[in-house]
Amino acid sequence: MDVISTEGSLKRKIFAVKNTSLFAMNLMLAAKGLGLETHPMDGFDEDCVKKEFGVPADKIIPMLVAVGYLKSGITLLPRAFRRNIDEFVRFEKY
Repeated sequence: MDVISTEGSLKRKIFAVKNTSLFAMNLMLAAKGLGLETHPMDGFDEDCVKKEFGVPADKIIPMLVAVGYLKSGITLLPRAFRRNIDEFVRFEKY
């Protein structure tokens, strides 16, 4: 494989990951609007997922998103520390 096709392949994968992230965000927002909980996942065994779901080897799986109703009586852990938006967002300034 030459350098040009490798670079093009990498650019296509990065493009796919960006689009997947935007899709996942919208899926998660829509699910929340329907009363569903979601959880995006990374760090999974991609080969195992491909085998289980019949995904061709030449495809990439940038993330998985679990979607479902929260089981009654279950409490989720509190969210991790988040910075206040004023610490990193500036309005009408550079």
